[in-house]
Amino acid sequence: MSASDHHSSIQDALESSLRLHPKRIQLGQAEMLTDALLHPFDDLDRRLTTYISGSNEGNVLRKQMQAYLSRLNANPLIPLHFRLKVLKRFEEQLDLFDAEMTAAVLNAHKIGIDMVQKEALTERSYYQILVNMVSDAIELAGRLMRDDLSAYHAPAVITVRQVFDLMRLGMLIIPELPEEAEREKKRLFLAIVRYELLRNLDFFSLTKSEQRMVMDELAHHIGMLRPYYLAKNELKSSEIKGYSLMATSFSRPHDTAKVLPFPPDNSASDFLLVPMDDFIDKLVLSIDRAEKVLKNPVLQNKDIQIEAALHTTVVGGNAILDALRNRSRSTERQEYGNAKLVAGWSFNQSIEDIVRLMSTQENALNQVVDTSDAELSRTPGQWTVKNISKSGIALERMSIEEPKQGVGALIGLHWKVFRGEPLLGFIRWIRYPKAGEQQMGLSFYLRPYVPTHATMLTVGSTDKRRGWPVLFTFEEDGEHTVVFPDTNIFKGLVFSVEDKRCPGYFKVLKVAESGINYSVCTVRLATELDTSNLNAN
Repeated sequence: MSASDHHSSIQDALESSLRLHPKRIQLGQAEMLTDALLHPFDDLDRRLTTYISGSNEGNVLRKQMQAYLSRLNANPLIPLHFRLKVLKRFEEQLDLFDAEMTAAVLNAHKIGIDMVQKEALTERSYYQILVNMVSDAIELAGRLMRDDLSAYHAPAVITVRQVFDLMRLGMLIIPELPEEAEREKKRLFLAIVRYELLRNLDFFSLTKSEQRMVMDELAHHIGMLRPYYLAKNELKSSEIKGYSLMATSFSRPHDTAKVLPFPPDNSASDFLLVPMDDFIDKLVLSIDRAEKVLKNPVLQNKDIQIEAALHTTVVGGNAILDALRNRSRSTERQEYGNAKLVAGWSFNQSIEDIVRLMSTQENALNQVVDTSDAELSRTPGQWTVKNISKSGIALERMSIEEPKQGVGALIGLHWKVFRGEPLLGFIRWIRYPKAGEQQMGLSFYLRPYVPTHATMLTVGSTDKRRGWPVLFTFEEDGEHTVVFPDTNIFKGLVFSVEDKRCPGYFKVLKVAESGINYSVCTVRLATELDTSNLNAN
């Protein structure tokens, strides 16, 4: 792109509406002229200076800051330099920011950007201020999106479109900044790549703990990424190299970025491109090193914090790599006749239900739930099957009550009309597309099993013995699989099974998998030595 063409693109971007749609309260003309904003801000500033993080004053301060911003946003007569001063001061107190406060500050930035955009049309000295404000707005939008994703809410398309407009404006102005503005450039680049990577991450299939690990691991590597702007019908920059390009189409805010081996066709849209080769290589190397140390007791440090950091690298790093893969479903899904089922949130109770079902060869749900649609819609935990495959199922429902279990839980599936479908499933993802609408994806528990009851053998008193309904899978090699509805199962635990199909004492050899409400263990028959000092009665 020639210098004149680039200058023309900047002018077009500055003149175009960013469609930010800031919210303003209504003030009368007299209020605008007499609004005494300066004095209240001085008072807020003093209180923020003496505020101690975590004190009880936080909620009061937050409400006063939001009220102050509402009046600031509503008054176009307040000068720009004062607006920037207020925003800068408020953003120094990030521990006071909740989602509502973040949204209020973002709204103030939208208004400020509208004002600076007009000034920058005739005065280049505003470019640097504008880039800073664009960075602020994208960072705040990213913060809000992270909070939404962590609660399994997808970002609103209109918000993503606004952020795209901000990204485009910032990337066009960046080349016009002076050399000494390197800090501003890096900040904008970081805000942009963080937002797009966050948008690409599959937070819907991660537990809260795993989400934190992803964010921690991302923070270690994200600084090495740099975005490039590819205008419509323009040739790509020679600086854009590599075989893994994260490409975002600015004309498709409803789509996440795709990782491509070559630049996309930009005849119909402009793009944001982020070369990912070095980032991916470094991430893979970090994961490999962490896994090697975790698997080798000799290399492990006894410091539990070191082990936790390695675990964060493995879990967080693999989740990031998964987000960068363009994968198709391994099994074909199909509709299932609008079938209904009730989610059994208690895994413990679900095993008991399976015992009753297998003993009566009836669906236990049919005994207590009317088959009419009106009655069915009022059933707590009722879901409709969206689609199904051999390995899993997608469910949906309209409800304001959140699921009683989260991602990673093993739950029961009580089919309204039971035709031999799996009765247990792992929650793999949860999503709230819009208010009152819920979707949930599960993978079936497909091992053959016998539901039975297990009792822990103890030393000394048996008054507080632990007992569970369990799922027992017999293996020919003598190392069986048992699923406990308990996360506090440990290697070496000895338990008895009170069932004529599998009587005896068993010992846990290892905990193969542990979720938020279950443990999958490998067990074998206990020896006489294992049980000699334990009470079975």
